Amino acid sequence: MSKLQEKLEKVNKALSTTTGGFGFLAVHEKAPSSMLLVASLTKTGAKLAGDCNKKGADVLLISLATSADAEGLIKDESIVWGAFIKEAGKDTSEALLKAGVDFTSISSDSPAVVLASEKLGRILDVKPAMTDGDLRTYSALRLEAVVTGIESPVTVSVVASVLRFAMLTGKAVLVSQGKAEISAIELEVLRDAGVKGVVLEVSDKDDLSRLEAMRKLIDGLPVKARKPANRDITSALVPQAAMREESEPRRKADPDEDE
Repeated sequence: MSKLQEKLEKVNKALSTTTGGFGFLAVHEKAPSSMLLVASLTKTGAKLAGDCNKKGADVLLISLATSADAEGLIKDESIVWGAFIKEAGKDTSEALLKAGVDFTSISSDSPAVVLASEKLGRILDVKPAMTDGDLRTYSALRLEAVVTGIESPVTVSVVASVLRFAMLTGKAVLVSQGKAEISAIELEVLRDAGVKGVVLEVSDKDDLSRLEAMRKLIDGLPVKARKPANRDITSALVPQAAMREESEPRRKADPDEDE
């Protein structure tokens, strides 16, 4: 299991803890963080890795040209980091693991060899244009999470889109906000729609303050008890007529009817 997956499971545990009440009405006064904060860096910006860690980033995602660029990049073993490789090859996974990389970011166009490693975690970039069938197919792949970009302000369409990703893939959803600003209430709505983490770009020291501010927003979110997602999905997909048919007792055949 990747360290990213371990962190996501802690988020799930925080969300599943309840204090009583029904559905979204049960609120905790104090609980573990209910979202991950991911700092997105370039190879040049990797020198800020330690600062990102201190400012509250749970995980780092570093964009690299090749897997060879990962070697010796992050020397602090306490930092959990992943890599997006622009030119992936058959030896990419092995090279990343050797460099201490915990997970890699992939897309539908990535070479299939990136799926071979059982040790390296993976997050998949998804787009709103992807069909329901495609998203259901991706649910069969071993992925720690799917990630999608969002813009500000957060609209109902955006919330519906991330909810769709969560329901159809069955994976944790991360949102990449880029340079967009997200308010506390928007963040809470996204979290309650199934978003398990925020990816924030850090290109210079000025962005460290944005990272720290997002950490405070996440830590300040009230943790709400959520209904089991599978129950909601099942009731939405099973035709109501079929449910009624199953629930009604079958009438025994009358022998006289055959005469």
